[in-house]
Amino acid sequence: NELQLAEDWLYDEGVHQEKSVYIERLKKLKDIGEPIRNRYLEAEHRQSHMQDLMKSIQRIDEAIQIYYTKSSDKYSHIDQSEIEKANKILTEKQTWYDQTANRFNALKKHEDPTILCSQLKQQRELNMSLLARYSSS
Repeated sequence: NELQLAEDWLYDEGVHQEKSVYIERLKKLKDIGEPIRNRYLEAEHRQSHMQDLMKSIQRIDEAIQIYYTKSSDKYSHIDQSEIEKANKILTEKQTWYDQTANRFNALKKHEDPTILCSQLKQQRELNMSLLARYSSS
């Protein structure tokens, strides 16, 4: 409706207006359109970011399982207390992931997400740095 009103104004009163009036009208339209665009982009990229985050959590879990089953010497240099810390962190990350997924599932298309794709990416990077720290110790 706002777009139709803007178009009607543009071809009616707007024909003889100053540039500053056009700029103000455009700003009002952008104030409406930008949040919609941002929600759309977040929704478009959310699933791939969630999948990447889950893969990073699974990689940490696999590393911990390798340590406990001793199926490889890759993590044998790590102290038991460090693995216990990593296991605790893993549990927290899995819980956070599950809660975040539930929030996204309940999110309506017109609602702003409480967690952005950039935050999901940051969580994934933190997971990968944790994994790298244990792999290179």
